[in-house]
Amino acid sequence: MLTTHATAAVGFSQQAKTYAQLRPSYPLEALEQIKTLIPNPDAQITDLAAGIGKMTRLLLEHRYVNVTAVEPVDAMRDILVSLLPKVHTIKGSSWDIPLASQSQDAIIVAQAFHWFADIETLQEIYRVLKPNGYLTIVWNKEDQSRGQWVKQLHE
Repeated sequence: MLTTHATAAVGFSQQAKTYAQLRPSYPLEALEQIKTLIPNPDAQITDLAAGIGKMTRLLLEHRYVNVTAVEPVDAMRDILVSLLPKVHTIKGSSWDIPLASQSQDAIIVAQAFHWFADIETLQEIYRVLKPNGYLTIVWNKEDQSRGQWVKQLHE
């Protein structure tokens, strides 16, 4: 069985509170795109590697009522539960999603896919998704207009 990347497990465990304070949210355009793919507010949606729940919160705020947060790091999951106590939140990873086969209309991975971009993850996501379900991957990108150093980072 594959396990959470050591850097992620240790770093997010030790700095979960700092992450909660500093992590930016996601642009509304990302949610609008999700809504075009998944228009049904009753859709079964999993926020995989949910962290402290930044994407989970946005999904709830944009009318989705059946959101499950899956997060492997205890410290991150504890913050998520404290911030969003009514959300179904479970311990799991991309290699072992503790949900029934073909049970989810969509799986959203926000700012985390690089930690587990492998064939085992894709097989597990495929197992959990309903036929014609969606895997949506969201990333924030640095705003290059905010400074020369940000622009140079991408050159």
